[in-house]
Amino acid sequence: MSLGGQVELVKDGKPYVMFGDGKLCTCKPISEEDLASFIADCISCEDKINKILPIGGPGKALTPLEQGELLFKLLGKEPKFLKVPIGMMDFVIGILDFLVKFFFSLGDAAEFRKIGRYYAAESMLVLNPEDE
Repeated sequence: MSLGGQVELVKDGKPYVMFGDGKLCTCKPISEEDLASFIADCISCEDKINKILPIGGPGKALTPLEQGELLFKLLGKEPKFLKVPIGMMDFVIGILDFLVKFFFSLGDAAEFRKIGRYYAAESMLVLNPEDE
């Protein structure tokens, strides 16, 4: 689940949902305004057209656990986390992959789960300081 999708849940007293221990991956959250500006630059600046470019918000990369802790702190709420084992996603993906052989309409659902699994466990950083 994206950080943006969790804000309202946490405001409503619900737990912050993460996979594994919340340290499987890192990213640099970016505001919608900054992302829109970056995208506009990519289609209007000659040096950015048709290029693979890094993007991310300011500051250090954050794990989902750190994002959740920061969100609770900013909202002045006691932290509550729901840590979903990453294996749960693998289990659901396996079931959907089996069922899609008989129910083709489940193909999109299976593919979306695979994409979600990737984003839940893979670092989104171009440069990961831990790899150096």
